[in-house]
Amino acid sequence: RHTRATHMLKNGAPVRHIQEMLGHASLNSTQVYTHLSITDLKNVHSRCHVSMGTPFAFLYLQKWLYMLSSLHATTSQNDAPGAIHHIIVRGIERRKIFRDDADRIDFLERFGTIVKETSTSCYAWSLIPNHFHLLLKTGRMPIATVMRRLLTGYAMGFNRRHKRRGHLFQNRYKSILCQEDAYLKELVRYIHLNPVRAQIVQSMKELDRYSFCGHAAIMGKKKSDW
Repeated sequence: RHTRATHMLKNGAPVRHIQEMLGHASLNSTQVYTHLSITDLKNVHSRCHVSMGTPFAFLYLQKWLYMLSSLHATTSQNDAPGAIHHIIVRGIERRKIFRDDADRIDFLERFGTIVKETSTSCYAWSLIPNHFHLLLKTGRMPIATVMRRLLTGYAMGFNRRHKRRGHLFQNRYKSILCQEDAYLKELVRYIHLNPVRAQIVQSMKELDRYSFCGHAAIMGKKKSDW
């Protein structure tokens, strides 16, 4: 089935047919797109975009593009100024790490202070109730130091506010070192469209006004000093 799906993609089959086949068969799409070259997947994305016409209709293709770029990346063990990292942090047992806007505001205030103090650049970010994404460029301090300060401080504040104990986050955060410049914009789109995929917002107009994602800042709808 994986070989068949790969062949179908390369030969112009409607993408929705492949998606349906993979979904109904409960197959992991990673096993398909690992056999596709970057050029193949770009062609699939272009074909899907032209035929479907709206950003919401091909969100899953953007995920494929991002995942392919991740295959050309490495989990970052070493860090250096200028390195770009996609950071993913999830709540323990997939529980909520942001219960309300007070939590989100506290997180962003802490994050803003830390990135300014460490000269860390942030290209994209998105807060979802049980996880968050950051796209960071290493500055004066290693990303590990930035994340340690951010996660430790936020977890302590969260536990105090909600009168709880124990770990808040699931294991260590995931850090993917982005080595494909061609996919940087695609990665920004992927991260900023997370609230749409999670159905936190229902339209691009809502996303323009959504305060807990970097899309509004990029579009000039909201100001941010970091």
